[in-house]
Amino acid sequence: MLAVPGEKYHVYDGRLLYKKAWVQKGKVKKIDAALLAGVKEDKLGKEDAEVIMRRMNDVKKGFSGWMQNYVTNWWVTNAKNIGLKNHQTNKPILTYAELMTELESNPRMESFVKWYIICYKDTDVKNNVRNGAEQDAMRELNLRYRVGDDTPTNTGGCVGDLMLEVQRKLMEQLNNRSRAN
Repeated sequence: MLAVPGEKYHVYDGRLLYKKAWVQKGKVKKIDAALLAGVKEDKLGKEDAEVIMRRMNDVKKGFSGWMQNYVTNWWVTNAKNIGLKNHQTNKPILTYAELMTELESNPRMESFVKWYIICYKDTDVKNNVRNGAEQDAMRELNLRYRVGDDTPTNTGGCVGDLMLEVQRKLMEQLNNRSRAN
């Protein structure tokens, strides 16, 4: 849910995002809507809860496409930065389709190392850079979280979870395409 401070909880402003604007997994429940509204579950009216729950689902769907575009562009930029080239034409990778074709068609260990650097290294938990990747995404998308009126931060929220979910789906697609070939 996006909100404007001091206004009703389901007002969209395009910049300020609640840390739990959508649920990571499962179906949205009334308790999730109450959390966003800042009230106890029994104090939230049925109509308000339905509006908030529908909005949570809509916002996640909208952000999923946005995040997929962000992640694919990020991966192409990483591929350009390491100088990845198409092994057949020896030309630099310039698009996401070229990147996927190269990563799926080249089974050498060198390709797996490049895959890690391009797709996973920036969000690897062991490298402790996940928060930095989320901050970069928030900055790029011109968003910030509303934790409280005094403490806005750009880590530990739903955008980071969505980024990981999108990356996981894209990596599964890559893996399935590689197996098919």
